[in-house]
Amino acid sequence: MSQALVNNKQYLAASVQAELSRLLSDKAKVHLPGSEQFDYSSARFSEYGRPTYIAAVHPANEADVAKTVRYSHMRGIGCTARSGGHCVTNYMKKLQDGIVVDMRFVNHLSYDPENELVTAGGGVYSGDFAKFIHDRKRELGIGSCPTTGLIGVALGGGIGRLQGKYGYLSDNMVSCRLVLADGSVINVSDKEHTDLFWAMRGAGHNFGIVYEATFKVYPQPHGGIHHSWDFEFGRDKVRDLYAVMNKLVPDMHPNLACFLIWSKKAASGAEGVIILNAVWSGPKEEAYEYISQFEAVGPVVPPTLKSVEWSDLPWVAYQGLNQQYLGNPDTWNIYPYKIFSAVSAKRFDLDALERLYAEVNELEQKHDTRILVMFEAFSHKRSKEIADDATAFPWRNGSDIFLLLQVSLKNLDREAASNEWLNGWKKRLIDVSGYGRLQQYSNYGHGTNVNDPVEAMYGYEEWRLDKLRALKRQYDPDNWFRWYQPFWPDEAESKASRL
Repeated sequence: MSQALVNNKQYLAASVQAELSRLLSDKAKVHLPGSEQFDYSSARFSEYGRPTYIAAVHPANEADVAKTVRYSHMRGIGCTARSGGHCVTNYMKKLQDGIVVDMRFVNHLSYDPENELVTAGGGVYSGDFAKFIHDRKRELGIGSCPTTGLIGVALGGGIGRLQGKYGYLSDNMVSCRLVLADGSVINVSDKEHTDLFWAMRGAGHNFGIVYEATFKVYPQPHGGIHHSWDFEFGRDKVRDLYAVMNKLVPDMHPNLACFLIWSKKAASGAEGVIILNAVWSGPKEEAYEYISQFEAVGPVVPPTLKSVEWSDLPWVAYQGLNQQYLGNPDTWNIYPYKIFSAVSAKRFDLDALERLYAEVNELEQKHDTRILVMFEAFSHKRSKEIADDATAFPWRNGSDIFLLLQVSLKNLDREAASNEWLNGWKKRLIDVSGYGRLQQYSNYGHGTNVNDPVEAMYGYEEWRLDKLRALKRQYDPDNWFRWYQPFWPDEAESKASRL
């Protein structure tokens, strides 16, 4: 980068800081590169395909967010929100030298006990939301990682362990306050801007920045205690283990949720094993009908059981992986470059999984890399009871399980090889998924150097994208919010890019 360009960026950043500081409230802050506060706001789970910023805004109130967005729009400087920092899409690399609004400073929570509603600020972490409602003897499905931003999860749909009881997180959003590109703020609900409310639940990142959202919550049964079993299985048990999963998945009990995760070295000391985390959210004695099926497969060591308050579950499940890695920003930079791939499926293909685990084991032996293989299997009882066209999330009846692969690198020496491996496995897994095409959870999309087709994230039915694009023309005609999983024709990938 030439010195002239460096100087120009520094001048632009300084002018942004000066001008925004005059516009925003006294408690708001504008930080520039080189400061500790800026580094805090630009930290990200993955450095791969990341956006860059010339300024980070720490807003103090709704007006600060609105004025920042309006200012960025008027000056033509791209703008995005940040909360948990867990975004794995590399599509956001298209935003360079932008302004990031760090919503973590908008972290208020309030409870309406009469209507059983909780309002959460745009920067609230999923784990803080869980603790808040657990303390009020309430629960809701919110995803599995406690340091993700709650609102970001909801805008993409919000899959999670309790979806079999309560539907997706987005199904339980009853309203939100949305900042549009011109700086105006609107209420969005089933009574105001109703078509946009449909779009916000599954494609919401494309319309603006959510200052706050209100969710329906539910009385927690059984004292809010969930039971978490961790099993370890050797690779010789792949066929037997996933045969059991294939029996359970089609009609999984709403109290049961399973994660299956590859571990280079598990808690027992065993190497190259599959961790099965089975969580039961009902009375413990009722779980053994299912737990006994896993025990019969033959784990390496007897399973461990932890019975915990449901808000603490993410920190102890699957041998504390969130505590060690996924939910701990201090460890993100050990392997900073994370290339990610995901596929939904109706069933587990046993031949494919045997081959996959053999390759993963071999790659981790040969290279200084970390490979995450994580499969999510949740009940769909409640989520499938809701009409398929109720929200913009298109895969209510087309995402029985999610298969996630991630290669984490210390540097980019193996970038090309990692993308090739991930893209190859993505195609194989699509071929044996039972769906015959990619049906993608938008929060898992665009993780490699081959982007997912827009139809895979927002639906192959023409009416879905037609409706979303009509709403985009109405509420964001300049396509200002185009950085996260866009569907606007000029920005989104078409069917031609399908693997």
